[in-house]
Amino acid sequence: MKAVPDHFSVTATELPDGQMVLSVRGEVDIATAPILDRVIASLDDGADSVVLDMSQVSFIDSTGGLALIEVRRQLRQAGRELLVADPSPLVARVLSMTGAEDLVPVKTA
Repeated sequence: MKAVPDHFSVTATELPDGQMVLSVRGEVDIATAPILDRVIASLDDGADSVVLDMSQVSFIDSTGGLALIEVRRQLRQAGRELLVADPSPLVARVLSMTGAEDLVPVKTA
């Protein structure tokens, strides 16, 4: 199993209302997007929705934006929702450039 790069972390917090919040920090790119996919895939089925807090993402490339689209598709197939919360300006720009903002709901503070 590959090690998680030092420039990336995901912390999970389950809220009382059943939402799972994943706080993503660092860089979401070709090396780390698969890790984020695995973390989301490993969540139990108890959470109706997954919220990605991306306020601490310092870098995201098109691979990361496309990974969010794929994660949303997989969650919807399982009857669950994905929401990107508080994207950093860079994340918002990449979501716009890749067209992901039209496919993945985004909530800003």
